[in-house]
Amino acid sequence: MIRVLLVHHYYQQRGGEDQCFEDEVQVLTNHGIEVACFSVHNESIHERSKLGVALGTVWSRDSAKTIRERIDSFQPDVMHAMNTFPLLSPSVLRAAKKRRVAVVQEVPTIGSLAQAHFCFEMAQFANNVYIRGCRLPLFDIVVTQTVLRVALL
Repeated sequence: MIRVLLVHHYYQQRGGEDQCFEDEVQVLTNHGIEVACFSVHNESIHERSKLGVALGTVWSRDSAKTIRERIDSFQPDVMHAMNTFPLLSPSVLRAAKKRRVAVVQEVPTIGSLAQAHFCFEMAQFANNVYIRGCRLPLFDIVVTQTVLRVALL
């Protein structure tokens, strides 16, 4: 059985990313995939200093430590990070890579891209799927966003 660790950062106001995360949990579970979730909420931002938030956006040691613990206990085959901005940071991607867990990083907003400085874009149209990607040399991870095109007849 495939084991997937889903990682998500909820913003203060509920949005489409949140619904997408919850839908993915349901779909994967309905298809017999074992799922564990790790999420944080933007509300906790008020408990931190502005400097702490700024530094944690770039690299969060706490988030990396928590993800390593989750990976060690759950032993996932794949970690799907739906949104890491701003509290989780790219540190969770690196933590998964060091544990040899395959990583899928979804880039749903420009905020997520703000964490990745050395990105390139690639556009490919095949089978009505548009793929836009970003390579993070520091992590040796390829980040992709897939958007289905709808053909109007």
